[in-house]
Amino acid sequence: VQMGTIRLRRSEVTCRKGVKAVGKLRFINFSGRELALKGDEAFLPGCISFRTEPEVVKDGETGEIIITYDPSSVGPIRESNKVMLKGLGVPPSQSCISVLIQSVENE
Repeated sequence: VQMGTIRLRRSEVTCRKGVKAVGKLRFINFSGRELALKGDEAFLPGCISFRTEPEVVKDGETGEIIITYDPSSVGPIRESNKVMLKGLGVPPSQSCISVLIQSVENE
């Protein structure tokens, strides 16, 4: 998936509702410069957090986007949530990672 100046294998993380989880998405920086991605926290539910490792990724190198779902944190959650990435130089509609929260049936 091409997302502005980075390339990812996928742009979706799936978690089970009520179960703490960490999703990792590996990406490559093709920006021609060092890149520090940020998640737009104004749109994140309180139970989802975003970070990258390393915090700054050099041109041509790989990094990981780390999405954490913690159901014990305060805030409502939807089945489908979007994490908008800042720092890619593209509109928000072209820089979103989906975080899907799946209900567990028959429990």
